[in-house]
Parts: sequence; C-alpha cells; structure tokens
Amino acid sequence: MARCLDRLVGHDKQVAQLESALKRQRLAMTLLFVGPSGVGKKLCAQGVAQALICTENPLGCGQCASCRRIEQNQSESVLYVEPEGLQIKMEQARQIIRFISVRGLGQARVVIIDRADLMNPQAANSLLKSLEEPPEDTYFILIANSVSGILPTIRSRSQVLRFGALSTSQLRRVSSADDWIIEAAQGRADVAMQLEQMTEFRDQALGVWRQWLVQRNHSVVNALNDPLKDKEKTLMLTRLWQQLIRDVHFMKKGQSGFIHGDHLGLIRELGEALDGRVGWVGQLVLDLEKSILSNAERSLAFEDFFIQLEGTAN
Repeated sequence: MARCLDRLVGHDKQVAQLESALKRQRLAMTLLFVGPSGVGKKLCAQGVAQALICTENPLGCGQCASCRRIEQNQSESVLYVEPEGLQIKMEQARQIIRFISVRGLGQARVVIIDRADLMNPQAANSLLKSLEEPPEDTYFILIANSVSGILPTIRSRSQVLRFGALSTSQLRRVSSADDWIIEAAQGRADVAMQLEQMTEFRDQALGVWRQWLVQRNHSVVNALNDPLKDKEKTLMLTRLWQQLIRDVHFMKKGQSGFIHGDHLGLIRELGEALDGRVGWVGQLVLDLEKSILSNAERSLAFEDFFIQLEGTAN
C-alpha cells in the first residue's frame, strides 16, 4: 500500500500546493479539481482525503487502516458521489446533507463529488449552504471536466485546481497499451483503456479510407452500417479520422510523431490523393463530428461527407 498522492502520475505543482496547505492546516473547505477525465483527479482527491483523515501523518501515511479503506473506497468517513445516469440528482444531494450532519466519524469527513458539473440545478442549489458554511472538519472535493458546468455560486465558494492531460511519457507509466493508443489517447488513461478494446474498430475506421482511395465515391459509406448504429462509436470514428488527417498533414510538412504510424502507407497515399486540400478535409471531418453531436441523421451526414470528398481526387 502507498499514499494515493505518491501513486499519482504528473501534476507535481498541484500536489505541492495541496501538501503545503495541508501542512499549514490551511486547506480550503471546498476544492474544485478541473480537467479532462482519466488524468488522475479522483486519485488526487483520495490522496487529500487520506491526509485529512489519517492520524499517523498530516500528509497521509498510506499504511494505516483508514488510509487503506479510503484507497479501497470503503471508508465510513468519505462519501463518494457520482452521476446516476446523466445527472447528480436531488436525492443524492440529500444523501450528502445527511452524511455531513452525522458526528463522530473520525478526524474529518470528506465528500468527493465526481462529475460535479453534472449536478442538476436543484441538487446544486440545495448544497449551497453546506458549501458556504460546512460543519467543522468537513471538506468537499468537487471533480469536473469543465468549470463552465459548475454554478457560479459554487465556483465562488471553491478553490480551483486545474489538471492538464498527461504527457506521452507519463501516460506510458500508467498504461501498457500499444504505441498508437498512447498517441491517440491524448494524455488520458480512460481513453487509452477504451481504445484497447477497439483495435478492430480502429482498423475498420481506417479501412474505409483505403476503400475510398480505390472507389473515390460516396458508396464507401455502406461499409459503416454497423458503427453508425451507435452514436458513441460514430463519434470515436470521427476522432480517429481527425487523427489520420492530422498524420497526413504531418507527413506533408515533413514532421514526425504520427499517431497511426503503423499505417504509413495509407497516410502517404491519402496525402497524394488529397494533395493541397488536407486542411479542407480536416475541417470537413470536424464539421462531420459537429453534425453527429447535434443529432443529425448519421448515415446521411456521412454520405454527404463522402460526396464532398469525390471532388478531391487528382
């Protein structure tokens, strides 16, 4: 066993700031950890909880029973809240209020709210008084992908710490995935894990471009019948295509650092076929993703995409 903060990869500045506040007993009662998913925000929150509750070390020892229970999400002094479905709802807010009203659970109580940006307005408003005047030794750690999803009244009561994506070398420390996955995950361990389950899908997504190089017409959309049934898969497909076009651009510019470097032949052929229109095609893919996000009819959106591509052949 070890302290969760010692297991955290990257974010040295944020950890140093938190540990300094813990040593001086000046930690804010409400912390807001903001940044992309899969970079370690929850692990950092667990580490702060260990430090607040551990009786052996003001920064957490990682070895005592309370530290171990926190690491295993089994501590009676820590309440973890995450969305039910697409939201954090009013009943969950009531659960938080009940939890912080109980006395005698230990040195401190910590409420960790994962995806706090998904609290519905009723739940968020019901917690305002607790956040403004929390009971003694009660701390809130809110975890969010974006600060824009947090009510301004809650933001004003919180100390915000921003977490960035991991570097490629840092991500390699937490993931043993293939090189293309490490590059494609853009510093997020959760995306790397997801991509590890989608290697066949990735080959199918890139294979559509091989087919287009042969046919040069919109009939290649027929190969996408199965992926287009699922919105999340469709969005993943457009993001894989964005990465492929980015690789084409890099090759045209004589740069290295390809995401899909194991498909150099395809990248080279696309570069020749698209010639000076790589940037335009990249914008087409971005527009395609926006259409899917806005719930456009997916098969028609992809068909229109390939119709526009028909004019790019030399």
